[in-house]
Amino acid sequence: MNQDKNWKRPVPGRSEPQRQWSEQFVNQQRSNMQNAFDSLTGAAKGASLGYKVSEDQMNQGKEHAKHNGTPGAGTDAFGWGGLSSMQSESFYAVSERLMRDAMLWFEFVAKNTQKTAEFMRPQSSEAAGTTAAANSNGFVSVVASEQPVEISFAPQPGSESRPLGVHELRAMDPDFPGIAGIEVTFIEGQWRVSVQVDKHQPSGLYTGIIFDREDGSIRGSLAVSVNKG
Repeated sequence: MNQDKNWKRPVPGRSEPQRQWSEQFVNQQRSNMQNAFDSLTGAAKGASLGYKVSEDQMNQGKEHAKHNGTPGAGTDAFGWGGLSSMQSESFYAVSERLMRDAMLWFEFVAKNTQKTAEFMRPQSSEAAGTTAAANSNGFVSVVASEQPVEISFAPQPGSESRPLGVHELRAMDPDFPGIAGIEVTFIEGQWRVSVQVDKHQPSGLYTGIIFDREDGSIRGSLAVSVNKG
């Protein structure tokens, strides 16, 4: 009887954490991603690299803003609204710098893979002309320019019903004049981008942010590449 009362369940020995399966799973996932990347060729691989660079740049921007005390900087919603006017202005400056870096990478990829967007060339090389072209990625561009122009337009989903504005497009060279007066509208189920380029506009890549005129949130990006004819 006393032996039954004094009996205690033996304490199991502590074992080492079983990390082998989780490490194997992670390694397998990395291997699968690398194999998928290796299978890409040409423009597909270039686009994948471009998106990776853009993602890394935005993450760096979040970290930079977080260290400077910007509320919500560490969240995925950072930059999509809810910031004060001063914070928005600061974020726009950081965003434009990061986007210009990303756009330069995309331009490099496009030139090296020889897969660029459709060119909208004027009807005459002597007088300014206006051309309208439907692009394969779902928008109509109306361009007034004497120079060949490429347009890259990336609206945020859900922006169709919003009043949109476009910040002045800027080049990497601070001495280059910007491209202003751009209009972005969504009419009858179709995006429409209107751009006017001065005949003396220097060749280069000009990028800017599309924003909501009511709440100031970022609604996409726009890039215009000007090429001397």
